Amino acid sequence: MKSQAASSRHTRGLVGAAALSGLLHAAFLIWLTERLPMPSEDPGATELTVVLARSAPRQTAAAHPPALDAVQREQQAHEQARAQREPPAEAQSAPPPKSHPPSPPRTAAPAEAKPTPTPTPTPRDDAEAAAAPPPAASAAPRPTPPAERAIAPLAPPPRTAPVPNEAQLAHARARHHALREARTELARHFRYPPLAQRNGWEGTVVLGFRVSEDGAIEEIVIARTSGHGLLDRAARDALARVGRLHGFAGARGVGALDLELPVIYRLTES
Repeated sequence: MKSQAASSRHTRGLVGAAALSGLLHAAFLIWLTERLPMPSEDPGATELTVVLARSAPRQTAAAHPPALDAVQREQQAHEQARAQREPPAEAQSAPPPKSHPPSPPRTAAPAEAKPTPTPTPTPRDDAEAAAAPPPAASAAPRPTPPAERAIAPLAPPPRTAPVPNEAQLAHARARHHALREARTELARHFRYPPLAQRNGWEGTVVLGFRVSEDGAIEEIVIARTSGHGLLDRAARDALARVGRLHGFAGARGVGALDLELPVIYRLTES
C-alpha cells in the first residue's frame, strides 16, 4: 500500500511538472508574438536586425610596486621638512598712489550776439514787386484710375492617398511574415568573434543582399562598415553560411527582394 501511494504521488508530481512546463512555453510564445511588429501596409518596409550582446572581459588593476611607494613617501617627507625650514616671505604692501585734486574746468565766456541790421526797402524794389505777375494756380490733380482686381487661379484639389486594395494588403502580410521568419532564422547563425570580444571591439555592420523567389541569398555586400575588419568579415561569412531563407521560399506572391541587415556587435558590463 505504501509503495502504491508513493507511486501515485510521484505520478501526480510528474503530471504537475509537465503542466507547468507547458504553461511556461505557452506564455513565452505569447510574449514573443506580442513583441513582434504588426504587418505594415508600406511595401518598402524591409528591415532586419541582428543584435549580438556579450559581456566585456574584466580587467584587474595592477598593484603599485612597494619600491615606488617608498620613493614617494621619502619625497613627501623631504618636501615637508623643507617647507618647515623656510618661513614664508611677507608680502610687501605697495604704498598707495598719491591722489591729486582735480583742477576745475575752465568755462569760456559767452560771446555777445551782435544785432543784424535790417535792410531798408528802396523805391525801386517796391516798383519791381508791384510789376511782378501773380503766381500761376497749381494744376488740379488728375483722378487716379480704379485699381484692377487680380483674379487668383483656382487651387487644385488636395490629393488623397490611394487606399490599398485586398491584393496589396495580402502581399504586405505575406512579406511581413517572411521577414519575421527570416529574423528568427538569421539570429541562430551569427556569433561574436572571441578576439573582438577580448579586445573590446564594437560596431554595427550593415549587409546588403538579395533574396530570390525561392529564398536563396545572393549578392552579399558590406553596405556600411563597423570600423573593424574582423566584425565585417564575421557578419558577411555568417550570412553566406545561411544560404537560404525558408520563410521566403514558402511565401506566395512575395517575389525577389533587396534587403539590408544591420548586425550590431555590442559589449555589456557584467
